[in-house]
Amino acid sequence: MSFPYGPPQNVSPLIRGARFAFLVAGIFYGLGKQKLYSALEANWREEEAARKVIRDKEMARLRAKIAAEEREVINAK
Repeated sequence: MSFPYGPPQNVSPLIRGARFAFLVAGIFYGLGKQKLYSALEANWREEEAARKVIRDKEMARLRAKIAAEEREVINAK
């Protein structure tokens, strides 16, 4: 097999070690970020559920008001 730039050279053990260390550090960094974002997402979901209850009550009141107005219009005719 012929290589256009000569035979491949061995990578320095220091470079190999640094690459492996950065890989492991990146994995732990990602796990930490995922844990943080999961906690934030859980908190947001709880707040959104509370807002949904309020929003549903307001929508029910609005629907009841619209239905009453429609009944008045129908009965007036």
